[in-house]
Amino acid sequence: MRDTVLDTLTDEAIENLKIETLPGSNVISIVYSFGDPAQGTRFVAQLLQNYLSNRQDLQSIELPQTFYEQKKAQYQTRLDGLEGNRLTLLEGVGSSDPKEEITFRLNAINTEEQALNLYRDRLLQSQRWLDYLKTSLAAANSSRFNDYTFPFTFTTTVDNIAFEDREIRQMGEQLTSQVSRYMNDLAIFQPSSEPMLLAREQIVRTRQQFLKVVNNRIQERTTDLAVVSSVINQKVERIAAFKERIHQLQETQSKLRQMDTEINALHAAFSTYAQRFAEASTARSLDNDLSNARVLSPPFEPTAAAFPKPMLIIVFGMFSGLLLAIALVYVREFFDHRFKHPAQISQQLDLPVLLVINEQSPEQINPHRNWSLPSLVHWVKN
Repeated sequence: MRDTVLDTLTDEAIENLKIETLPGSNVISIVYSFGDPAQGTRFVAQLLQNYLSNRQDLQSIELPQTFYEQKKAQYQTRLDGLEGNRLTLLEGVGSSDPKEEITFRLNAINTEEQALNLYRDRLLQSQRWLDYLKTSLAAANSSRFNDYTFPFTFTTTVDNIAFEDREIRQMGEQLTSQVSRYMNDLAIFQPSSEPMLLAREQIVRTRQQFLKVVNNRIQERTTDLAVVSSVINQKVERIAAFKERIHQLQETQSKLRQMDTEINALHAAFSTYAQRFAEASTARSLDNDLSNARVLSPPFEPTAAAFPKPMLIIVFGMFSGLLLAIALVYVREFFDHRFKHPAQISQQLDLPVLLVINEQSPEQINPHRNWSLPSLVHWVKN
């Protein structure tokens, strides 16, 4: 059968043992109540020693130097592999700093898009002007010879500065002057006269030259429109290439972040292992004292019993007796309805007092010893 004496002693020790953490600190307080001071002190001291030994065993690592060297070699091999993969990844995209290059490419895209918007506006404006010129030229070719100048001034605005085509202006003014002079001479000469025929021939020749120059200007604007379109296409392709490069760099940057995370985790793991090994090596040279736990106040044998405290009990007993005596007197007076003086008769019965006879019997002396229980009972009854 199992011996239950040890279990009984253990349960008794657990019942009388109080272990708690002081609020706001990492200090543990141990209070043990036992009848034998010497034995209780030895019990608490051994309990603390066992705790420190067990904590030291849990924190210690007994590993040989060869195992540490093996771990270090594995760490170096793994780190070299990760760094090699990182270098290969950077060489594959041809960039030493993808983040900086992404910023540069984004700025380049912003610049190209601003220029592209300007070229698109210029293309739209040139297209509308070219359509207007072609329509006006077709109308001018079918108009009469004595019509006035071309309905467009050929003025180009660049950066809020107007540039006028001087050749077109001069020929237009010349054609206007010839038509005006012909119309004035038509009121004097016959239309079939020689001066009028010469003026008409001159107007026709000047008008053909003017329309030829206008046609050349239209061809120039058509060529310029094609150049602007090619520049727009080039910029669109350049922006697409920039975006494709940014996408490639972003993928590389994501892989680099994952690789950096793995490298940092490898560094942290090996650093923790190396620190623990160094602490273990140092601790073995200091008698294997690994634990940071310390006994702040060792147990000591008390010189007096913690309970009971006679002086405290006496003071509280006297105070409790005084309160009990006052309560008994109050209860006796509360339930005593006898008349003790003549004024109570007039107050309670509303009758006059005719005669008062003093009691001549001597006062009964308490036969019991003072401050004894029989003396107190006798005093309460009388």
